Amino acid sequence: MPQPVELSLFPSCFGAADWSPDGELAVAGGDSVYILTWKAKAQSNSAQNNSAQNASESWHITRILRVNFFTFAEWPTVHPQNRDDFSVGVEQSSSNVIGLAWSPPGLARYRRSVLAVLTSNLILSLWEPVGANGEWVRVCIINHALYPDPEALQKLHGADLQKTNIRSFQWCPPAQVSQSAGSRSKTPEDRWGVQLMAVTTDANEVVFLRIYRPAGIHQSSQAYIVTKLASHSIHGAEKQFPMACSGSLLQSALRSKIRPTSISCGPWLTREEPSDGSLFSATSVVAVIYGTELRFIQATVGLVDTDPDHEVTPQYEAIIDLKDHPLNSLSEEWAHHRIIGPLKWVHMSQYEKITLSIGIVGGVLTLTWPSSALNSSESAGAGMEIQEWPCSSLPTEEGDLFPRHMEPVSSFFTAHNVQDDVCTLHMGTVGGLGAAIDLDKSGNLETWRVPQWINFVQRYREEYDLDRDLRGYNLARIWGLATYQGFTAVVFTMHPTDMVEYRMNSAEGAFVGLIDEATGEVADMHALFMPPAGDEAQNSAHAKRGQVITSVLSTVEREGGLSPENYKMIYTAACCAITDEQTEQVRHQGQEWLERLAEKTGADLTEEISKCADGSSMISAKSSDHLNGPGGYLFERCEVCDAGLIWDSPREVQCQNGHLFVRCGLSFQAIQEPGVSKYCSICQAEYFDEDLLIRVRDGHVDPAFMHLFDAFDTCIYCDKKFQASIQNR
Repeated sequence: MPQPVELSLFPSCFGAADWSPDGELAVAGGDSVYILTWKAKAQSNSAQNNSAQNASESWHITRILRVNFFTFAEWPTVHPQNRDDFSVGVEQSSSNVIGLAWSPPGLARYRRSVLAVLTSNLILSLWEPVGANGEWVRVCIINHALYPDPEALQKLHGADLQKTNIRSFQWCPPAQVSQSAGSRSKTPEDRWGVQLMAVTTDANEVVFLRIYRPAGIHQSSQAYIVTKLASHSIHGAEKQFPMACSGSLLQSALRSKIRPTSISCGPWLTREEPSDGSLFSATSVVAVIYGTELRFIQATVGLVDTDPDHEVTPQYEAIIDLKDHPLNSLSEEWAHHRIIGPLKWVHMSQYEKITLSIGIVGGVLTLTWPSSALNSSESAGAGMEIQEWPCSSLPTEEGDLFPRHMEPVSSFFTAHNVQDDVCTLHMGTVGGLGAAIDLDKSGNLETWRVPQWINFVQRYREEYDLDRDLRGYNLARIWGLATYQGFTAVVFTMHPTDMVEYRMNSAEGAFVGLIDEATGEVADMHALFMPPAGDEAQNSAHAKRGQVITSVLSTVEREGGLSPENYKMIYTAACCAITDEQTEQVRHQGQEWLERLAEKTGADLTEEISKCADGSSMISAKSSDHLNGPGGYLFERCEVCDAGLIWDSPREVQCQNGHLFVRCGLSFQAIQEPGVSKYCSICQAEYFDEDLLIRVRDGHVDPAFMHLFDAFDTCIYCDKKFQASIQNR
């Protein structure tokens, strides 16, 4: 049977896997994180992956070593605290990974996702690949934003230290202004949204943070700015530990150690009429597990316009208000359940209802509300439905002789089938159980069923059993689930039962099964990472180049005024319109600009102007007289031999002496400087890297050039993200 990918790790937490929107799968294990990226050229043996070796060869596997190593600047020394304030995790743990999650797209460099990693010393850090070799480095410590003075970290003690210890976190859905809300053209924050994160601390606080990557800052130590927006304290533990004698010292001591262990932010429910001059206003319900109780907090966010011309200050200011949600008054409805987590909100924009799935001892609890009820404080409990799903009632794979119904839920995830327009909630337990339930068009839960990924795990468990002659006494523990465009990743480990299990560190291993949920077969994701091809793709590329040319010719004067760099951008766009055989309208627009350039600069553009009208598709190289004459800065010249460049293609260029260069896929200028490029992660088209250009040219990059790269921040040919090199493709 097809084999899973085997990794040399043992999962160190529940929810040990997460798949980024860019197709990178992260798996947590001890002091390391593994990043799995599909090999775009792995099709040759993808259909014959009948061995573990072949399965692993379909993936680039990168290991982030020693995520538990910190410098003194990143993690100031923590001295032993007193009995009331100490934390075993901070003072004594080996700082293994206890949580990880990818951010929504648009936050990291090249508009990719950044990886957040929480370690058992209660430090939350952000990681991303840096440099041409893609080395993963820590680029931000979230805890620093919780210090009294984030700019000057100091040694903290007692309650101040507890406020900086992060127990759990979750990326919130981006707060995104609708296109009609503002009159300004769409900017990166309009397209990708404002990135927010919710965390819980040892001080029993829920804190909302804003994270952004400012333009013009390129040092990794300053790559991200984290600001604290609001905090809310969680009080009251009267219902915790009822078995202890009421009012006793034991009960008091136990309650003083209760901490929030999990947090989940629901979808933003927008308000029709934003208040306080906000361009965007929405509310969300934040669920928090406090000890074994479930608490709800109402978060209201508003986005206010700021100065758009400042390159460091973000375009929108985020304002958040936190308060207790009226749902807390209904806690008696679920108080008899021992809630241990995890939490997962299930919702789609067209659904009339919102569901919260909760892991409890021995099963799953679901709370369902009408969307309108959660958006109104007065009727928050109206129409609430509570359903308990014991693990013993869930369907199991035939042949599972010893189901373990009391093992905790390790992971939830939701998958959306675009073809059938169906949303499905999946769950897995440490006992090896897995189930899925569909939601109907209104958001109502249907019936639990056995998903395809658990069938894969069970088939591998049977093979494991036969190879070791365990006679059915074995167990597959599920540690993490993730999904990406219809494919499911399940992280599991194999264990013998009814005997003492012993393993050495060198023999530790976890398995990653990657399954197509539609067919139940091992995932062949080659089609997802193949560049577009064929006549349709060529026509699409031609049309998209036309959009870029039109954008340059119509906006460069407005964005940057008229400078030599602007003139060069306009000339290049007009030449591309000629050689790419663009539509008559685009060529006519280019002709008008060429006539203006000839008048303003004195350059001889007779050939270009004539070819705009006669439909020719090649512009000859300029002579030295043209290059050194009036308006010579418009024309490109070879930096090797100083000869003129021939204009015959929007993708590559050659000088009169045969030196060949690639043209930038966006500005269409020749890339002659080494080390200033970025590449599409799918089609490998080469572009100028605007950040590297700023560094190489000491900050002297035209504003219109930067606005162009902000407007088109994904590949114009396949609409995928960029990366620093093509070495890993």
